Amino acid sequence: MLIDAYNGKFNTWDYQWLFSQWFHDGLSVIPNVNFISNIGFGVKATNTTNSSETTPFANRSISGITFPLKHPANIIAHKKADTFTQKTRFDPSFLTRVKLKLHRAIKIKRK
Repeated sequence: MLIDAYNGKFNTWDYQWLFSQWFHDGLSVIPNVNFISNIGFGVKATNTTNSSETTPFANRSISGITFPLKHPANIIAHKKADTFTQKTRFDPSFLTRVKLKLHRAIKIKRK
């Protein structure tokens, strides 16, 4: 997939960003609350054309940022948080996978 992204076979930015993170031993910050609401889902979207009903990441409620910010004394990977994020964000449940496949199948038949 990284080679396909490099060769421009699909329009994406996240594979390049992820590769850079891996290459430079980078870490990402994922806040405990949502600070923005991604409205870029639906038929008019550039990349995420699936409707907001099929993804839990669309039109999420937001929270404010509390100031002053509290920075940690050390910056290290948090394995428990990484595992939680992997399971809840990147490993969809069986029901979610079925819904996405049905949505894609219906969309393909309509074209």
